[in-house]
Amino acid sequence: MGKNKIAKAAKTIRLISPNKKMFFLVHGYTGSPTDFNQLGNYLHKRFDANVKIIRIVGHGTKIADLDNLNYMDFLEDVEGELKKELDKGMKVVIGGLCLGGLIVFDLAARYPIKGVFSSSLSYKYRFPVNFLRFLSPFMPEYIKKPITNYEKRVRAGSFNYPYVHLRGLKIVSQAKKRLRTLWKRVRDPCVFVHCDWDKMFHYKSDKIVIKKISSKKTKDVVFSSKREGEHNLFYSPYHQKVYKIFGDFFEKNKIFD
Repeated sequence: MGKNKIAKAAKTIRLISPNKKMFFLVHGYTGSPTDFNQLGNYLHKRFDANVKIIRIVGHGTKIADLDNLNYMDFLEDVEGELKKELDKGMKVVIGGLCLGGLIVFDLAARYPIKGVFSSSLSYKYRFPVNFLRFLSPFMPEYIKKPITNYEKRVRAGSFNYPYVHLRGLKIVSQAKKRLRTLWKRVRDPCVFVHCDWDKMFHYKSDKIVIKKISSKKTKDVVFSSKREGEHNLFYSPYHQKVYKIFGDFFEKNKIFD
């Protein structure tokens, strides 16, 4: 039996520049490269940088293709792509959304990168998601993804699973366990954004991680919203502000110099 076909809107995104500056972005669990909306284009134009937003293994087809994949499957897939860019001499800033944030911190602890950014980091669960870890054996494997009406309207043409795979709870736990010995090795400038109404992961995730890492240059921005719970800020009314927060932080810290 052949592999399921990857959706066109879920394929890796590449924006090319002749210099060695690069932003390397990692989407979340049950997400796709389009999860970042126009962030890639913004960074490409502002910094005249290469941008690579990879499709993580198992994504972009049927959600059942994620059934047997673990954190290390995702990490090794992303790591292989990052190493290709570093081997080319690229000066790389890495950024992640949700689970992608844990992946990029894992990589930042072990590779010579220039900076890190994170959006809606999947570290501290929000109630009642924290209880799903115990209830998951008695629940359907896939549950409807909490997406705001605003995101539904503006997400036309992108790829996004309509469901959350409950296996993601186990994968986040695997990532956090692995990172216990790695956090202190993250010394690069780091910028975080989150929303205080995120239904899945608490905005205090960022503050917890900032205390764990060794970076002396950090910034944490929390947006306040009552729009049903903003998890993906790149598809929220604040998306332009988020792009600018990242751009200003890296420019101020002369990230590629």
